Amino acid sequence: METKELMKYDQLSPFEVKDKLIELAKSHHERMMLDAGRGNPNWVTTTPRHGFFQLGLFALSEAERSFTDMAHFGGYTQPEGLKARFDQFVRDHAGTAGIDFLKQGVDYAEKALGIPSADLLLQFCDAIIGNHYPVPDRMLKHCETICAAYIRKEFGAGRPFDRPFDLYATEGGTAAMTYVFQTLKENKILNVGDTIAVGSPIFTPYLEIPRLNDYRFVEVEIAASEEESWQIPDSEIDKLLDPKVKAFFVTNPSNPPSVKIQDATIDRIAQIVKSKRPDLIILTDDVYGTFTQGFVSLFAAIPDNTIGVYSWSKYFGATGWRLGIIALCEGNVLDRMLAQLPQADKDRLAEREMSLKAINTALADTPANVLKKLNALKKQKQTEADARRQVESALNTLRAEKRQQDQKLSDVLRNGASLVTRYRDLHALSLKLHEQFQPLVEDAKSLPEIPELDTSLLEAIEQPAEKK
Repeated sequence: METKELMKYDQLSPFEVKDKLIELAKSHHERMMLDAGRGNPNWVTTTPRHGFFQLGLFALSEAERSFTDMAHFGGYTQPEGLKARFDQFVRDHAGTAGIDFLKQGVDYAEKALGIPSADLLLQFCDAIIGNHYPVPDRMLKHCETICAAYIRKEFGAGRPFDRPFDLYATEGGTAAMTYVFQTLKENKILNVGDTIAVGSPIFTPYLEIPRLNDYRFVEVEIAASEEESWQIPDSEIDKLLDPKVKAFFVTNPSNPPSVKIQDATIDRIAQIVKSKRPDLIILTDDVYGTFTQGFVSLFAAIPDNTIGVYSWSKYFGATGWRLGIIALCEGNVLDRMLAQLPQADKDRLAEREMSLKAINTALADTPANVLKKLNALKKQKQTEADARRQVESALNTLRAEKRQQDQKLSDVLRNGASLVTRYRDLHALSLKLHEQFQPLVEDAKSLPEIPELDTSLLEAIEQPAEKK
């Protein structure tokens, strides 16, 4: 295709380019392209999956190692010597798909993120086997550290992005959005009839959430312009200056155009928040951000006011695994708003959740609230059960060691009794030979005396063996 012809497509979004390329394709081979738009990606990333399943096999070997005498059952991963056993597993499976990726991931976590390999392996083995409730329940500690590093790398485009933030794992981006809306309402930060701004174009199901009977928010559209390459004009952004607008809900890059918000617009929103609207809540879904170059998230640019949402579904071809997160910086606008609630509201919230930290209250208000409450009720019994299991595991180990020691002792006693029998036979033979030699020598007294048997000692050796 000539350069002049190509320029016709310069202003098209990635989705529109994809459709045009399919239209122009002349063979099946040419039609095969990676496509993450409008639903499921048409690929899966194989290397991390190979690593994931190798981790599962290692974790299973650890479980089976704990219960060596029980078929079809396993126990808990034991921390002692875990890293050495992992290294041996890697050596034993060298050349197997996923092994190098798994080892590199463990090494990276230790060298770049400061997570001791043994700690990471212990947590990951326990998690992939799935024999414990996750603690903390909002997200595993090392998973949060790793995911936070990923968010910082992908969403800052080199800008300073060192604010500490908390992550809350969710079953995908849509669930994250639902949870955020519900917690904002339940915690009296947004109320029925409040005005929110919604960036468009947007993932269609997201348009329905604010209109649900539970929320009934008034929507103000912040529209991107097709004539401006799907960027948001300043005139639209300036709608955020209206103090009636409590929150701004946007997908970035947009969906379906898949065009990221340009840096100038990000900076304009940041200036509005800083100078005019420090109370504005921003909710950004950045699921397609990792498909663009130099992506800057509103969460990185305006951390105090932004709730970040991301999902690994699209970029890694993993929609079926439902992998998403909610991100909130420490000391964010929600924490301040919670602190400023009327005392009556604080008292009501305190009954349900002692901490007013937003990342924790989010969990209490999700549709999975029942599970959280059940987990809270089970926590004490779970701790007791874990303690019992640890004691039982220790007892099983001691029993196994005792069986080994008993077997060794039995072998020693049996061998000792056998030696005593041989010693008696040898002593009897010596006496007989001594008697036969006496007539054959000139002086019988010159023959050495045969010592008497120490019968008490020999019986002391024989009796335990007879009891066994």
